[in-house]
Amino acid sequence: MRVRVAIAVACLSLAAASLAADVEAAMRRTTDIPEQSLDGALQALAKERQLQMIYAYEVVGERRTEGARGELTFAEAMSSL
Repeated sequence: MRVRVAIAVACLSLAAASLAADVEAAMRRTTDIPEQSLDGALQALAKERQLQMIYAYEVVGERRTEGARGELTFAEAMSSL
């Protein structure tokens, strides 16, 4: 019985963490990333949002971005970059 309760609590905790991440991703935040290399812009966005981002430098390469500015969700900021 205790194992079932522990499993239920663990599942609910994971669900709550997942919902919190979804809410965080949907929140609009002031974003101010200037024109620069895409690599630098992704690093700036990760730092600004306190996230870790994993991407292949080979894909990002020497590409440049016009930046992202305004009250943006994470998805909007990524799309702008």
